[in-house]
Amino acid sequence: MHRFILAAAVAAAAVCAPSFAQVQNFPSKSVTLVVPFTAGGGADALVRAAGRRLSEIWKQPVVIENLPGADTIIGTKRVTKAVPDGHTLLVNTPALLFVKHNHKEEGDLVAELAPVSLLAAGPSVLAASGKSGIKSIADLKATCGKQDAKCSWGSGDLLTSMIGQSLMAKLGLQDRVVEARYKGGNAAVADLVGGHLTLLVTGTANVSQQHAAGSARILALAGDQRVDSLSDVPTYAEAGLGKVDSSQIWVGVFAPKGTPESVRRTIAEALKESLKDTGVVNAMNTMQMRGNGAGPSEFGEVLKTDEANVTRLMSATPSRN
Repeated sequence: MHRFILAAAVAAAAVCAPSFAQVQNFPSKSVTLVVPFTAGGGADALVRAAGRRLSEIWKQPVVIENLPGADTIIGTKRVTKAVPDGHTLLVNTPALLFVKHNHKEEGDLVAELAPVSLLAAGPSVLAASGKSGIKSIADLKATCGKQDAKCSWGSGDLLTSMIGQSLMAKLGLQDRVVEARYKGGNAAVADLVGGHLTLLVTGTANVSQQHAAGSARILALAGDQRVDSLSDVPTYAEAGLGKVDSSQIWVGVFAPKGTPESVRRTIAEALKESLKDTGVVNAMNTMQMRGNGAGPSEFGEVLKTDEANVTRLMSATPSRN
């Protein structure tokens, strides 16, 4: 009996030893953060700031590799095919969740990744043109609910399109307000300010300056609490819209499937520490995001919820292509 127990203990130790050794030695070389977006954008600036701090923490080089294109598929596949040891990581947004719906030939890339950390998140917003005279959700219902109303709402990507459809349904305006789909937020914001678009669903940073100037009005935003820099703007719930599914815009970090959870936790801890860095804080402020730092398990739960919501809403959404 004693021999059996001893043998079992030795076997268990042998199984755990590689994982423990990986954590003890991580990182043993340079770490690459793959960003599937062009250099210079908000997410890229955040990753570069975090990368500088990670390099200090790990005392190893952290390389930022920009691989934009094909709805983030190019950069994502670079990571799914990498060795699952934590030295090659992906930084992506909810755009990743739409790939299997719009590029069925690529399969489910999310299933080929393992969650590491929800680095930062920020609210989506519903904004009205300053020329529309709409200054609240009540104004929106009164204006766009009329039989002869000619209201429109815009989205700059699949995520904001999905959020907007949910918002219009909650407002009871899904059959009265026409969606205008843009390839990116800049053109949509320009049309909103010019009065060619009544409403826009977008990220906070895209319209915060216009809100301050009065050329646009943010009517409500996602989240459990108001944003300090927009203290006059209610949350969706406060505005009477209730809970809006998957309405947060996040930046998350992933590793190739098969990367040990212990290694992913180690990376997540370093990423959480990097959120205290002044450069990282400044980058998040520019994006109107808050540091999160959720680890593999918690981020995994967020992904499950968002994936389910994307699947449900995309099944009722006309093709964007």
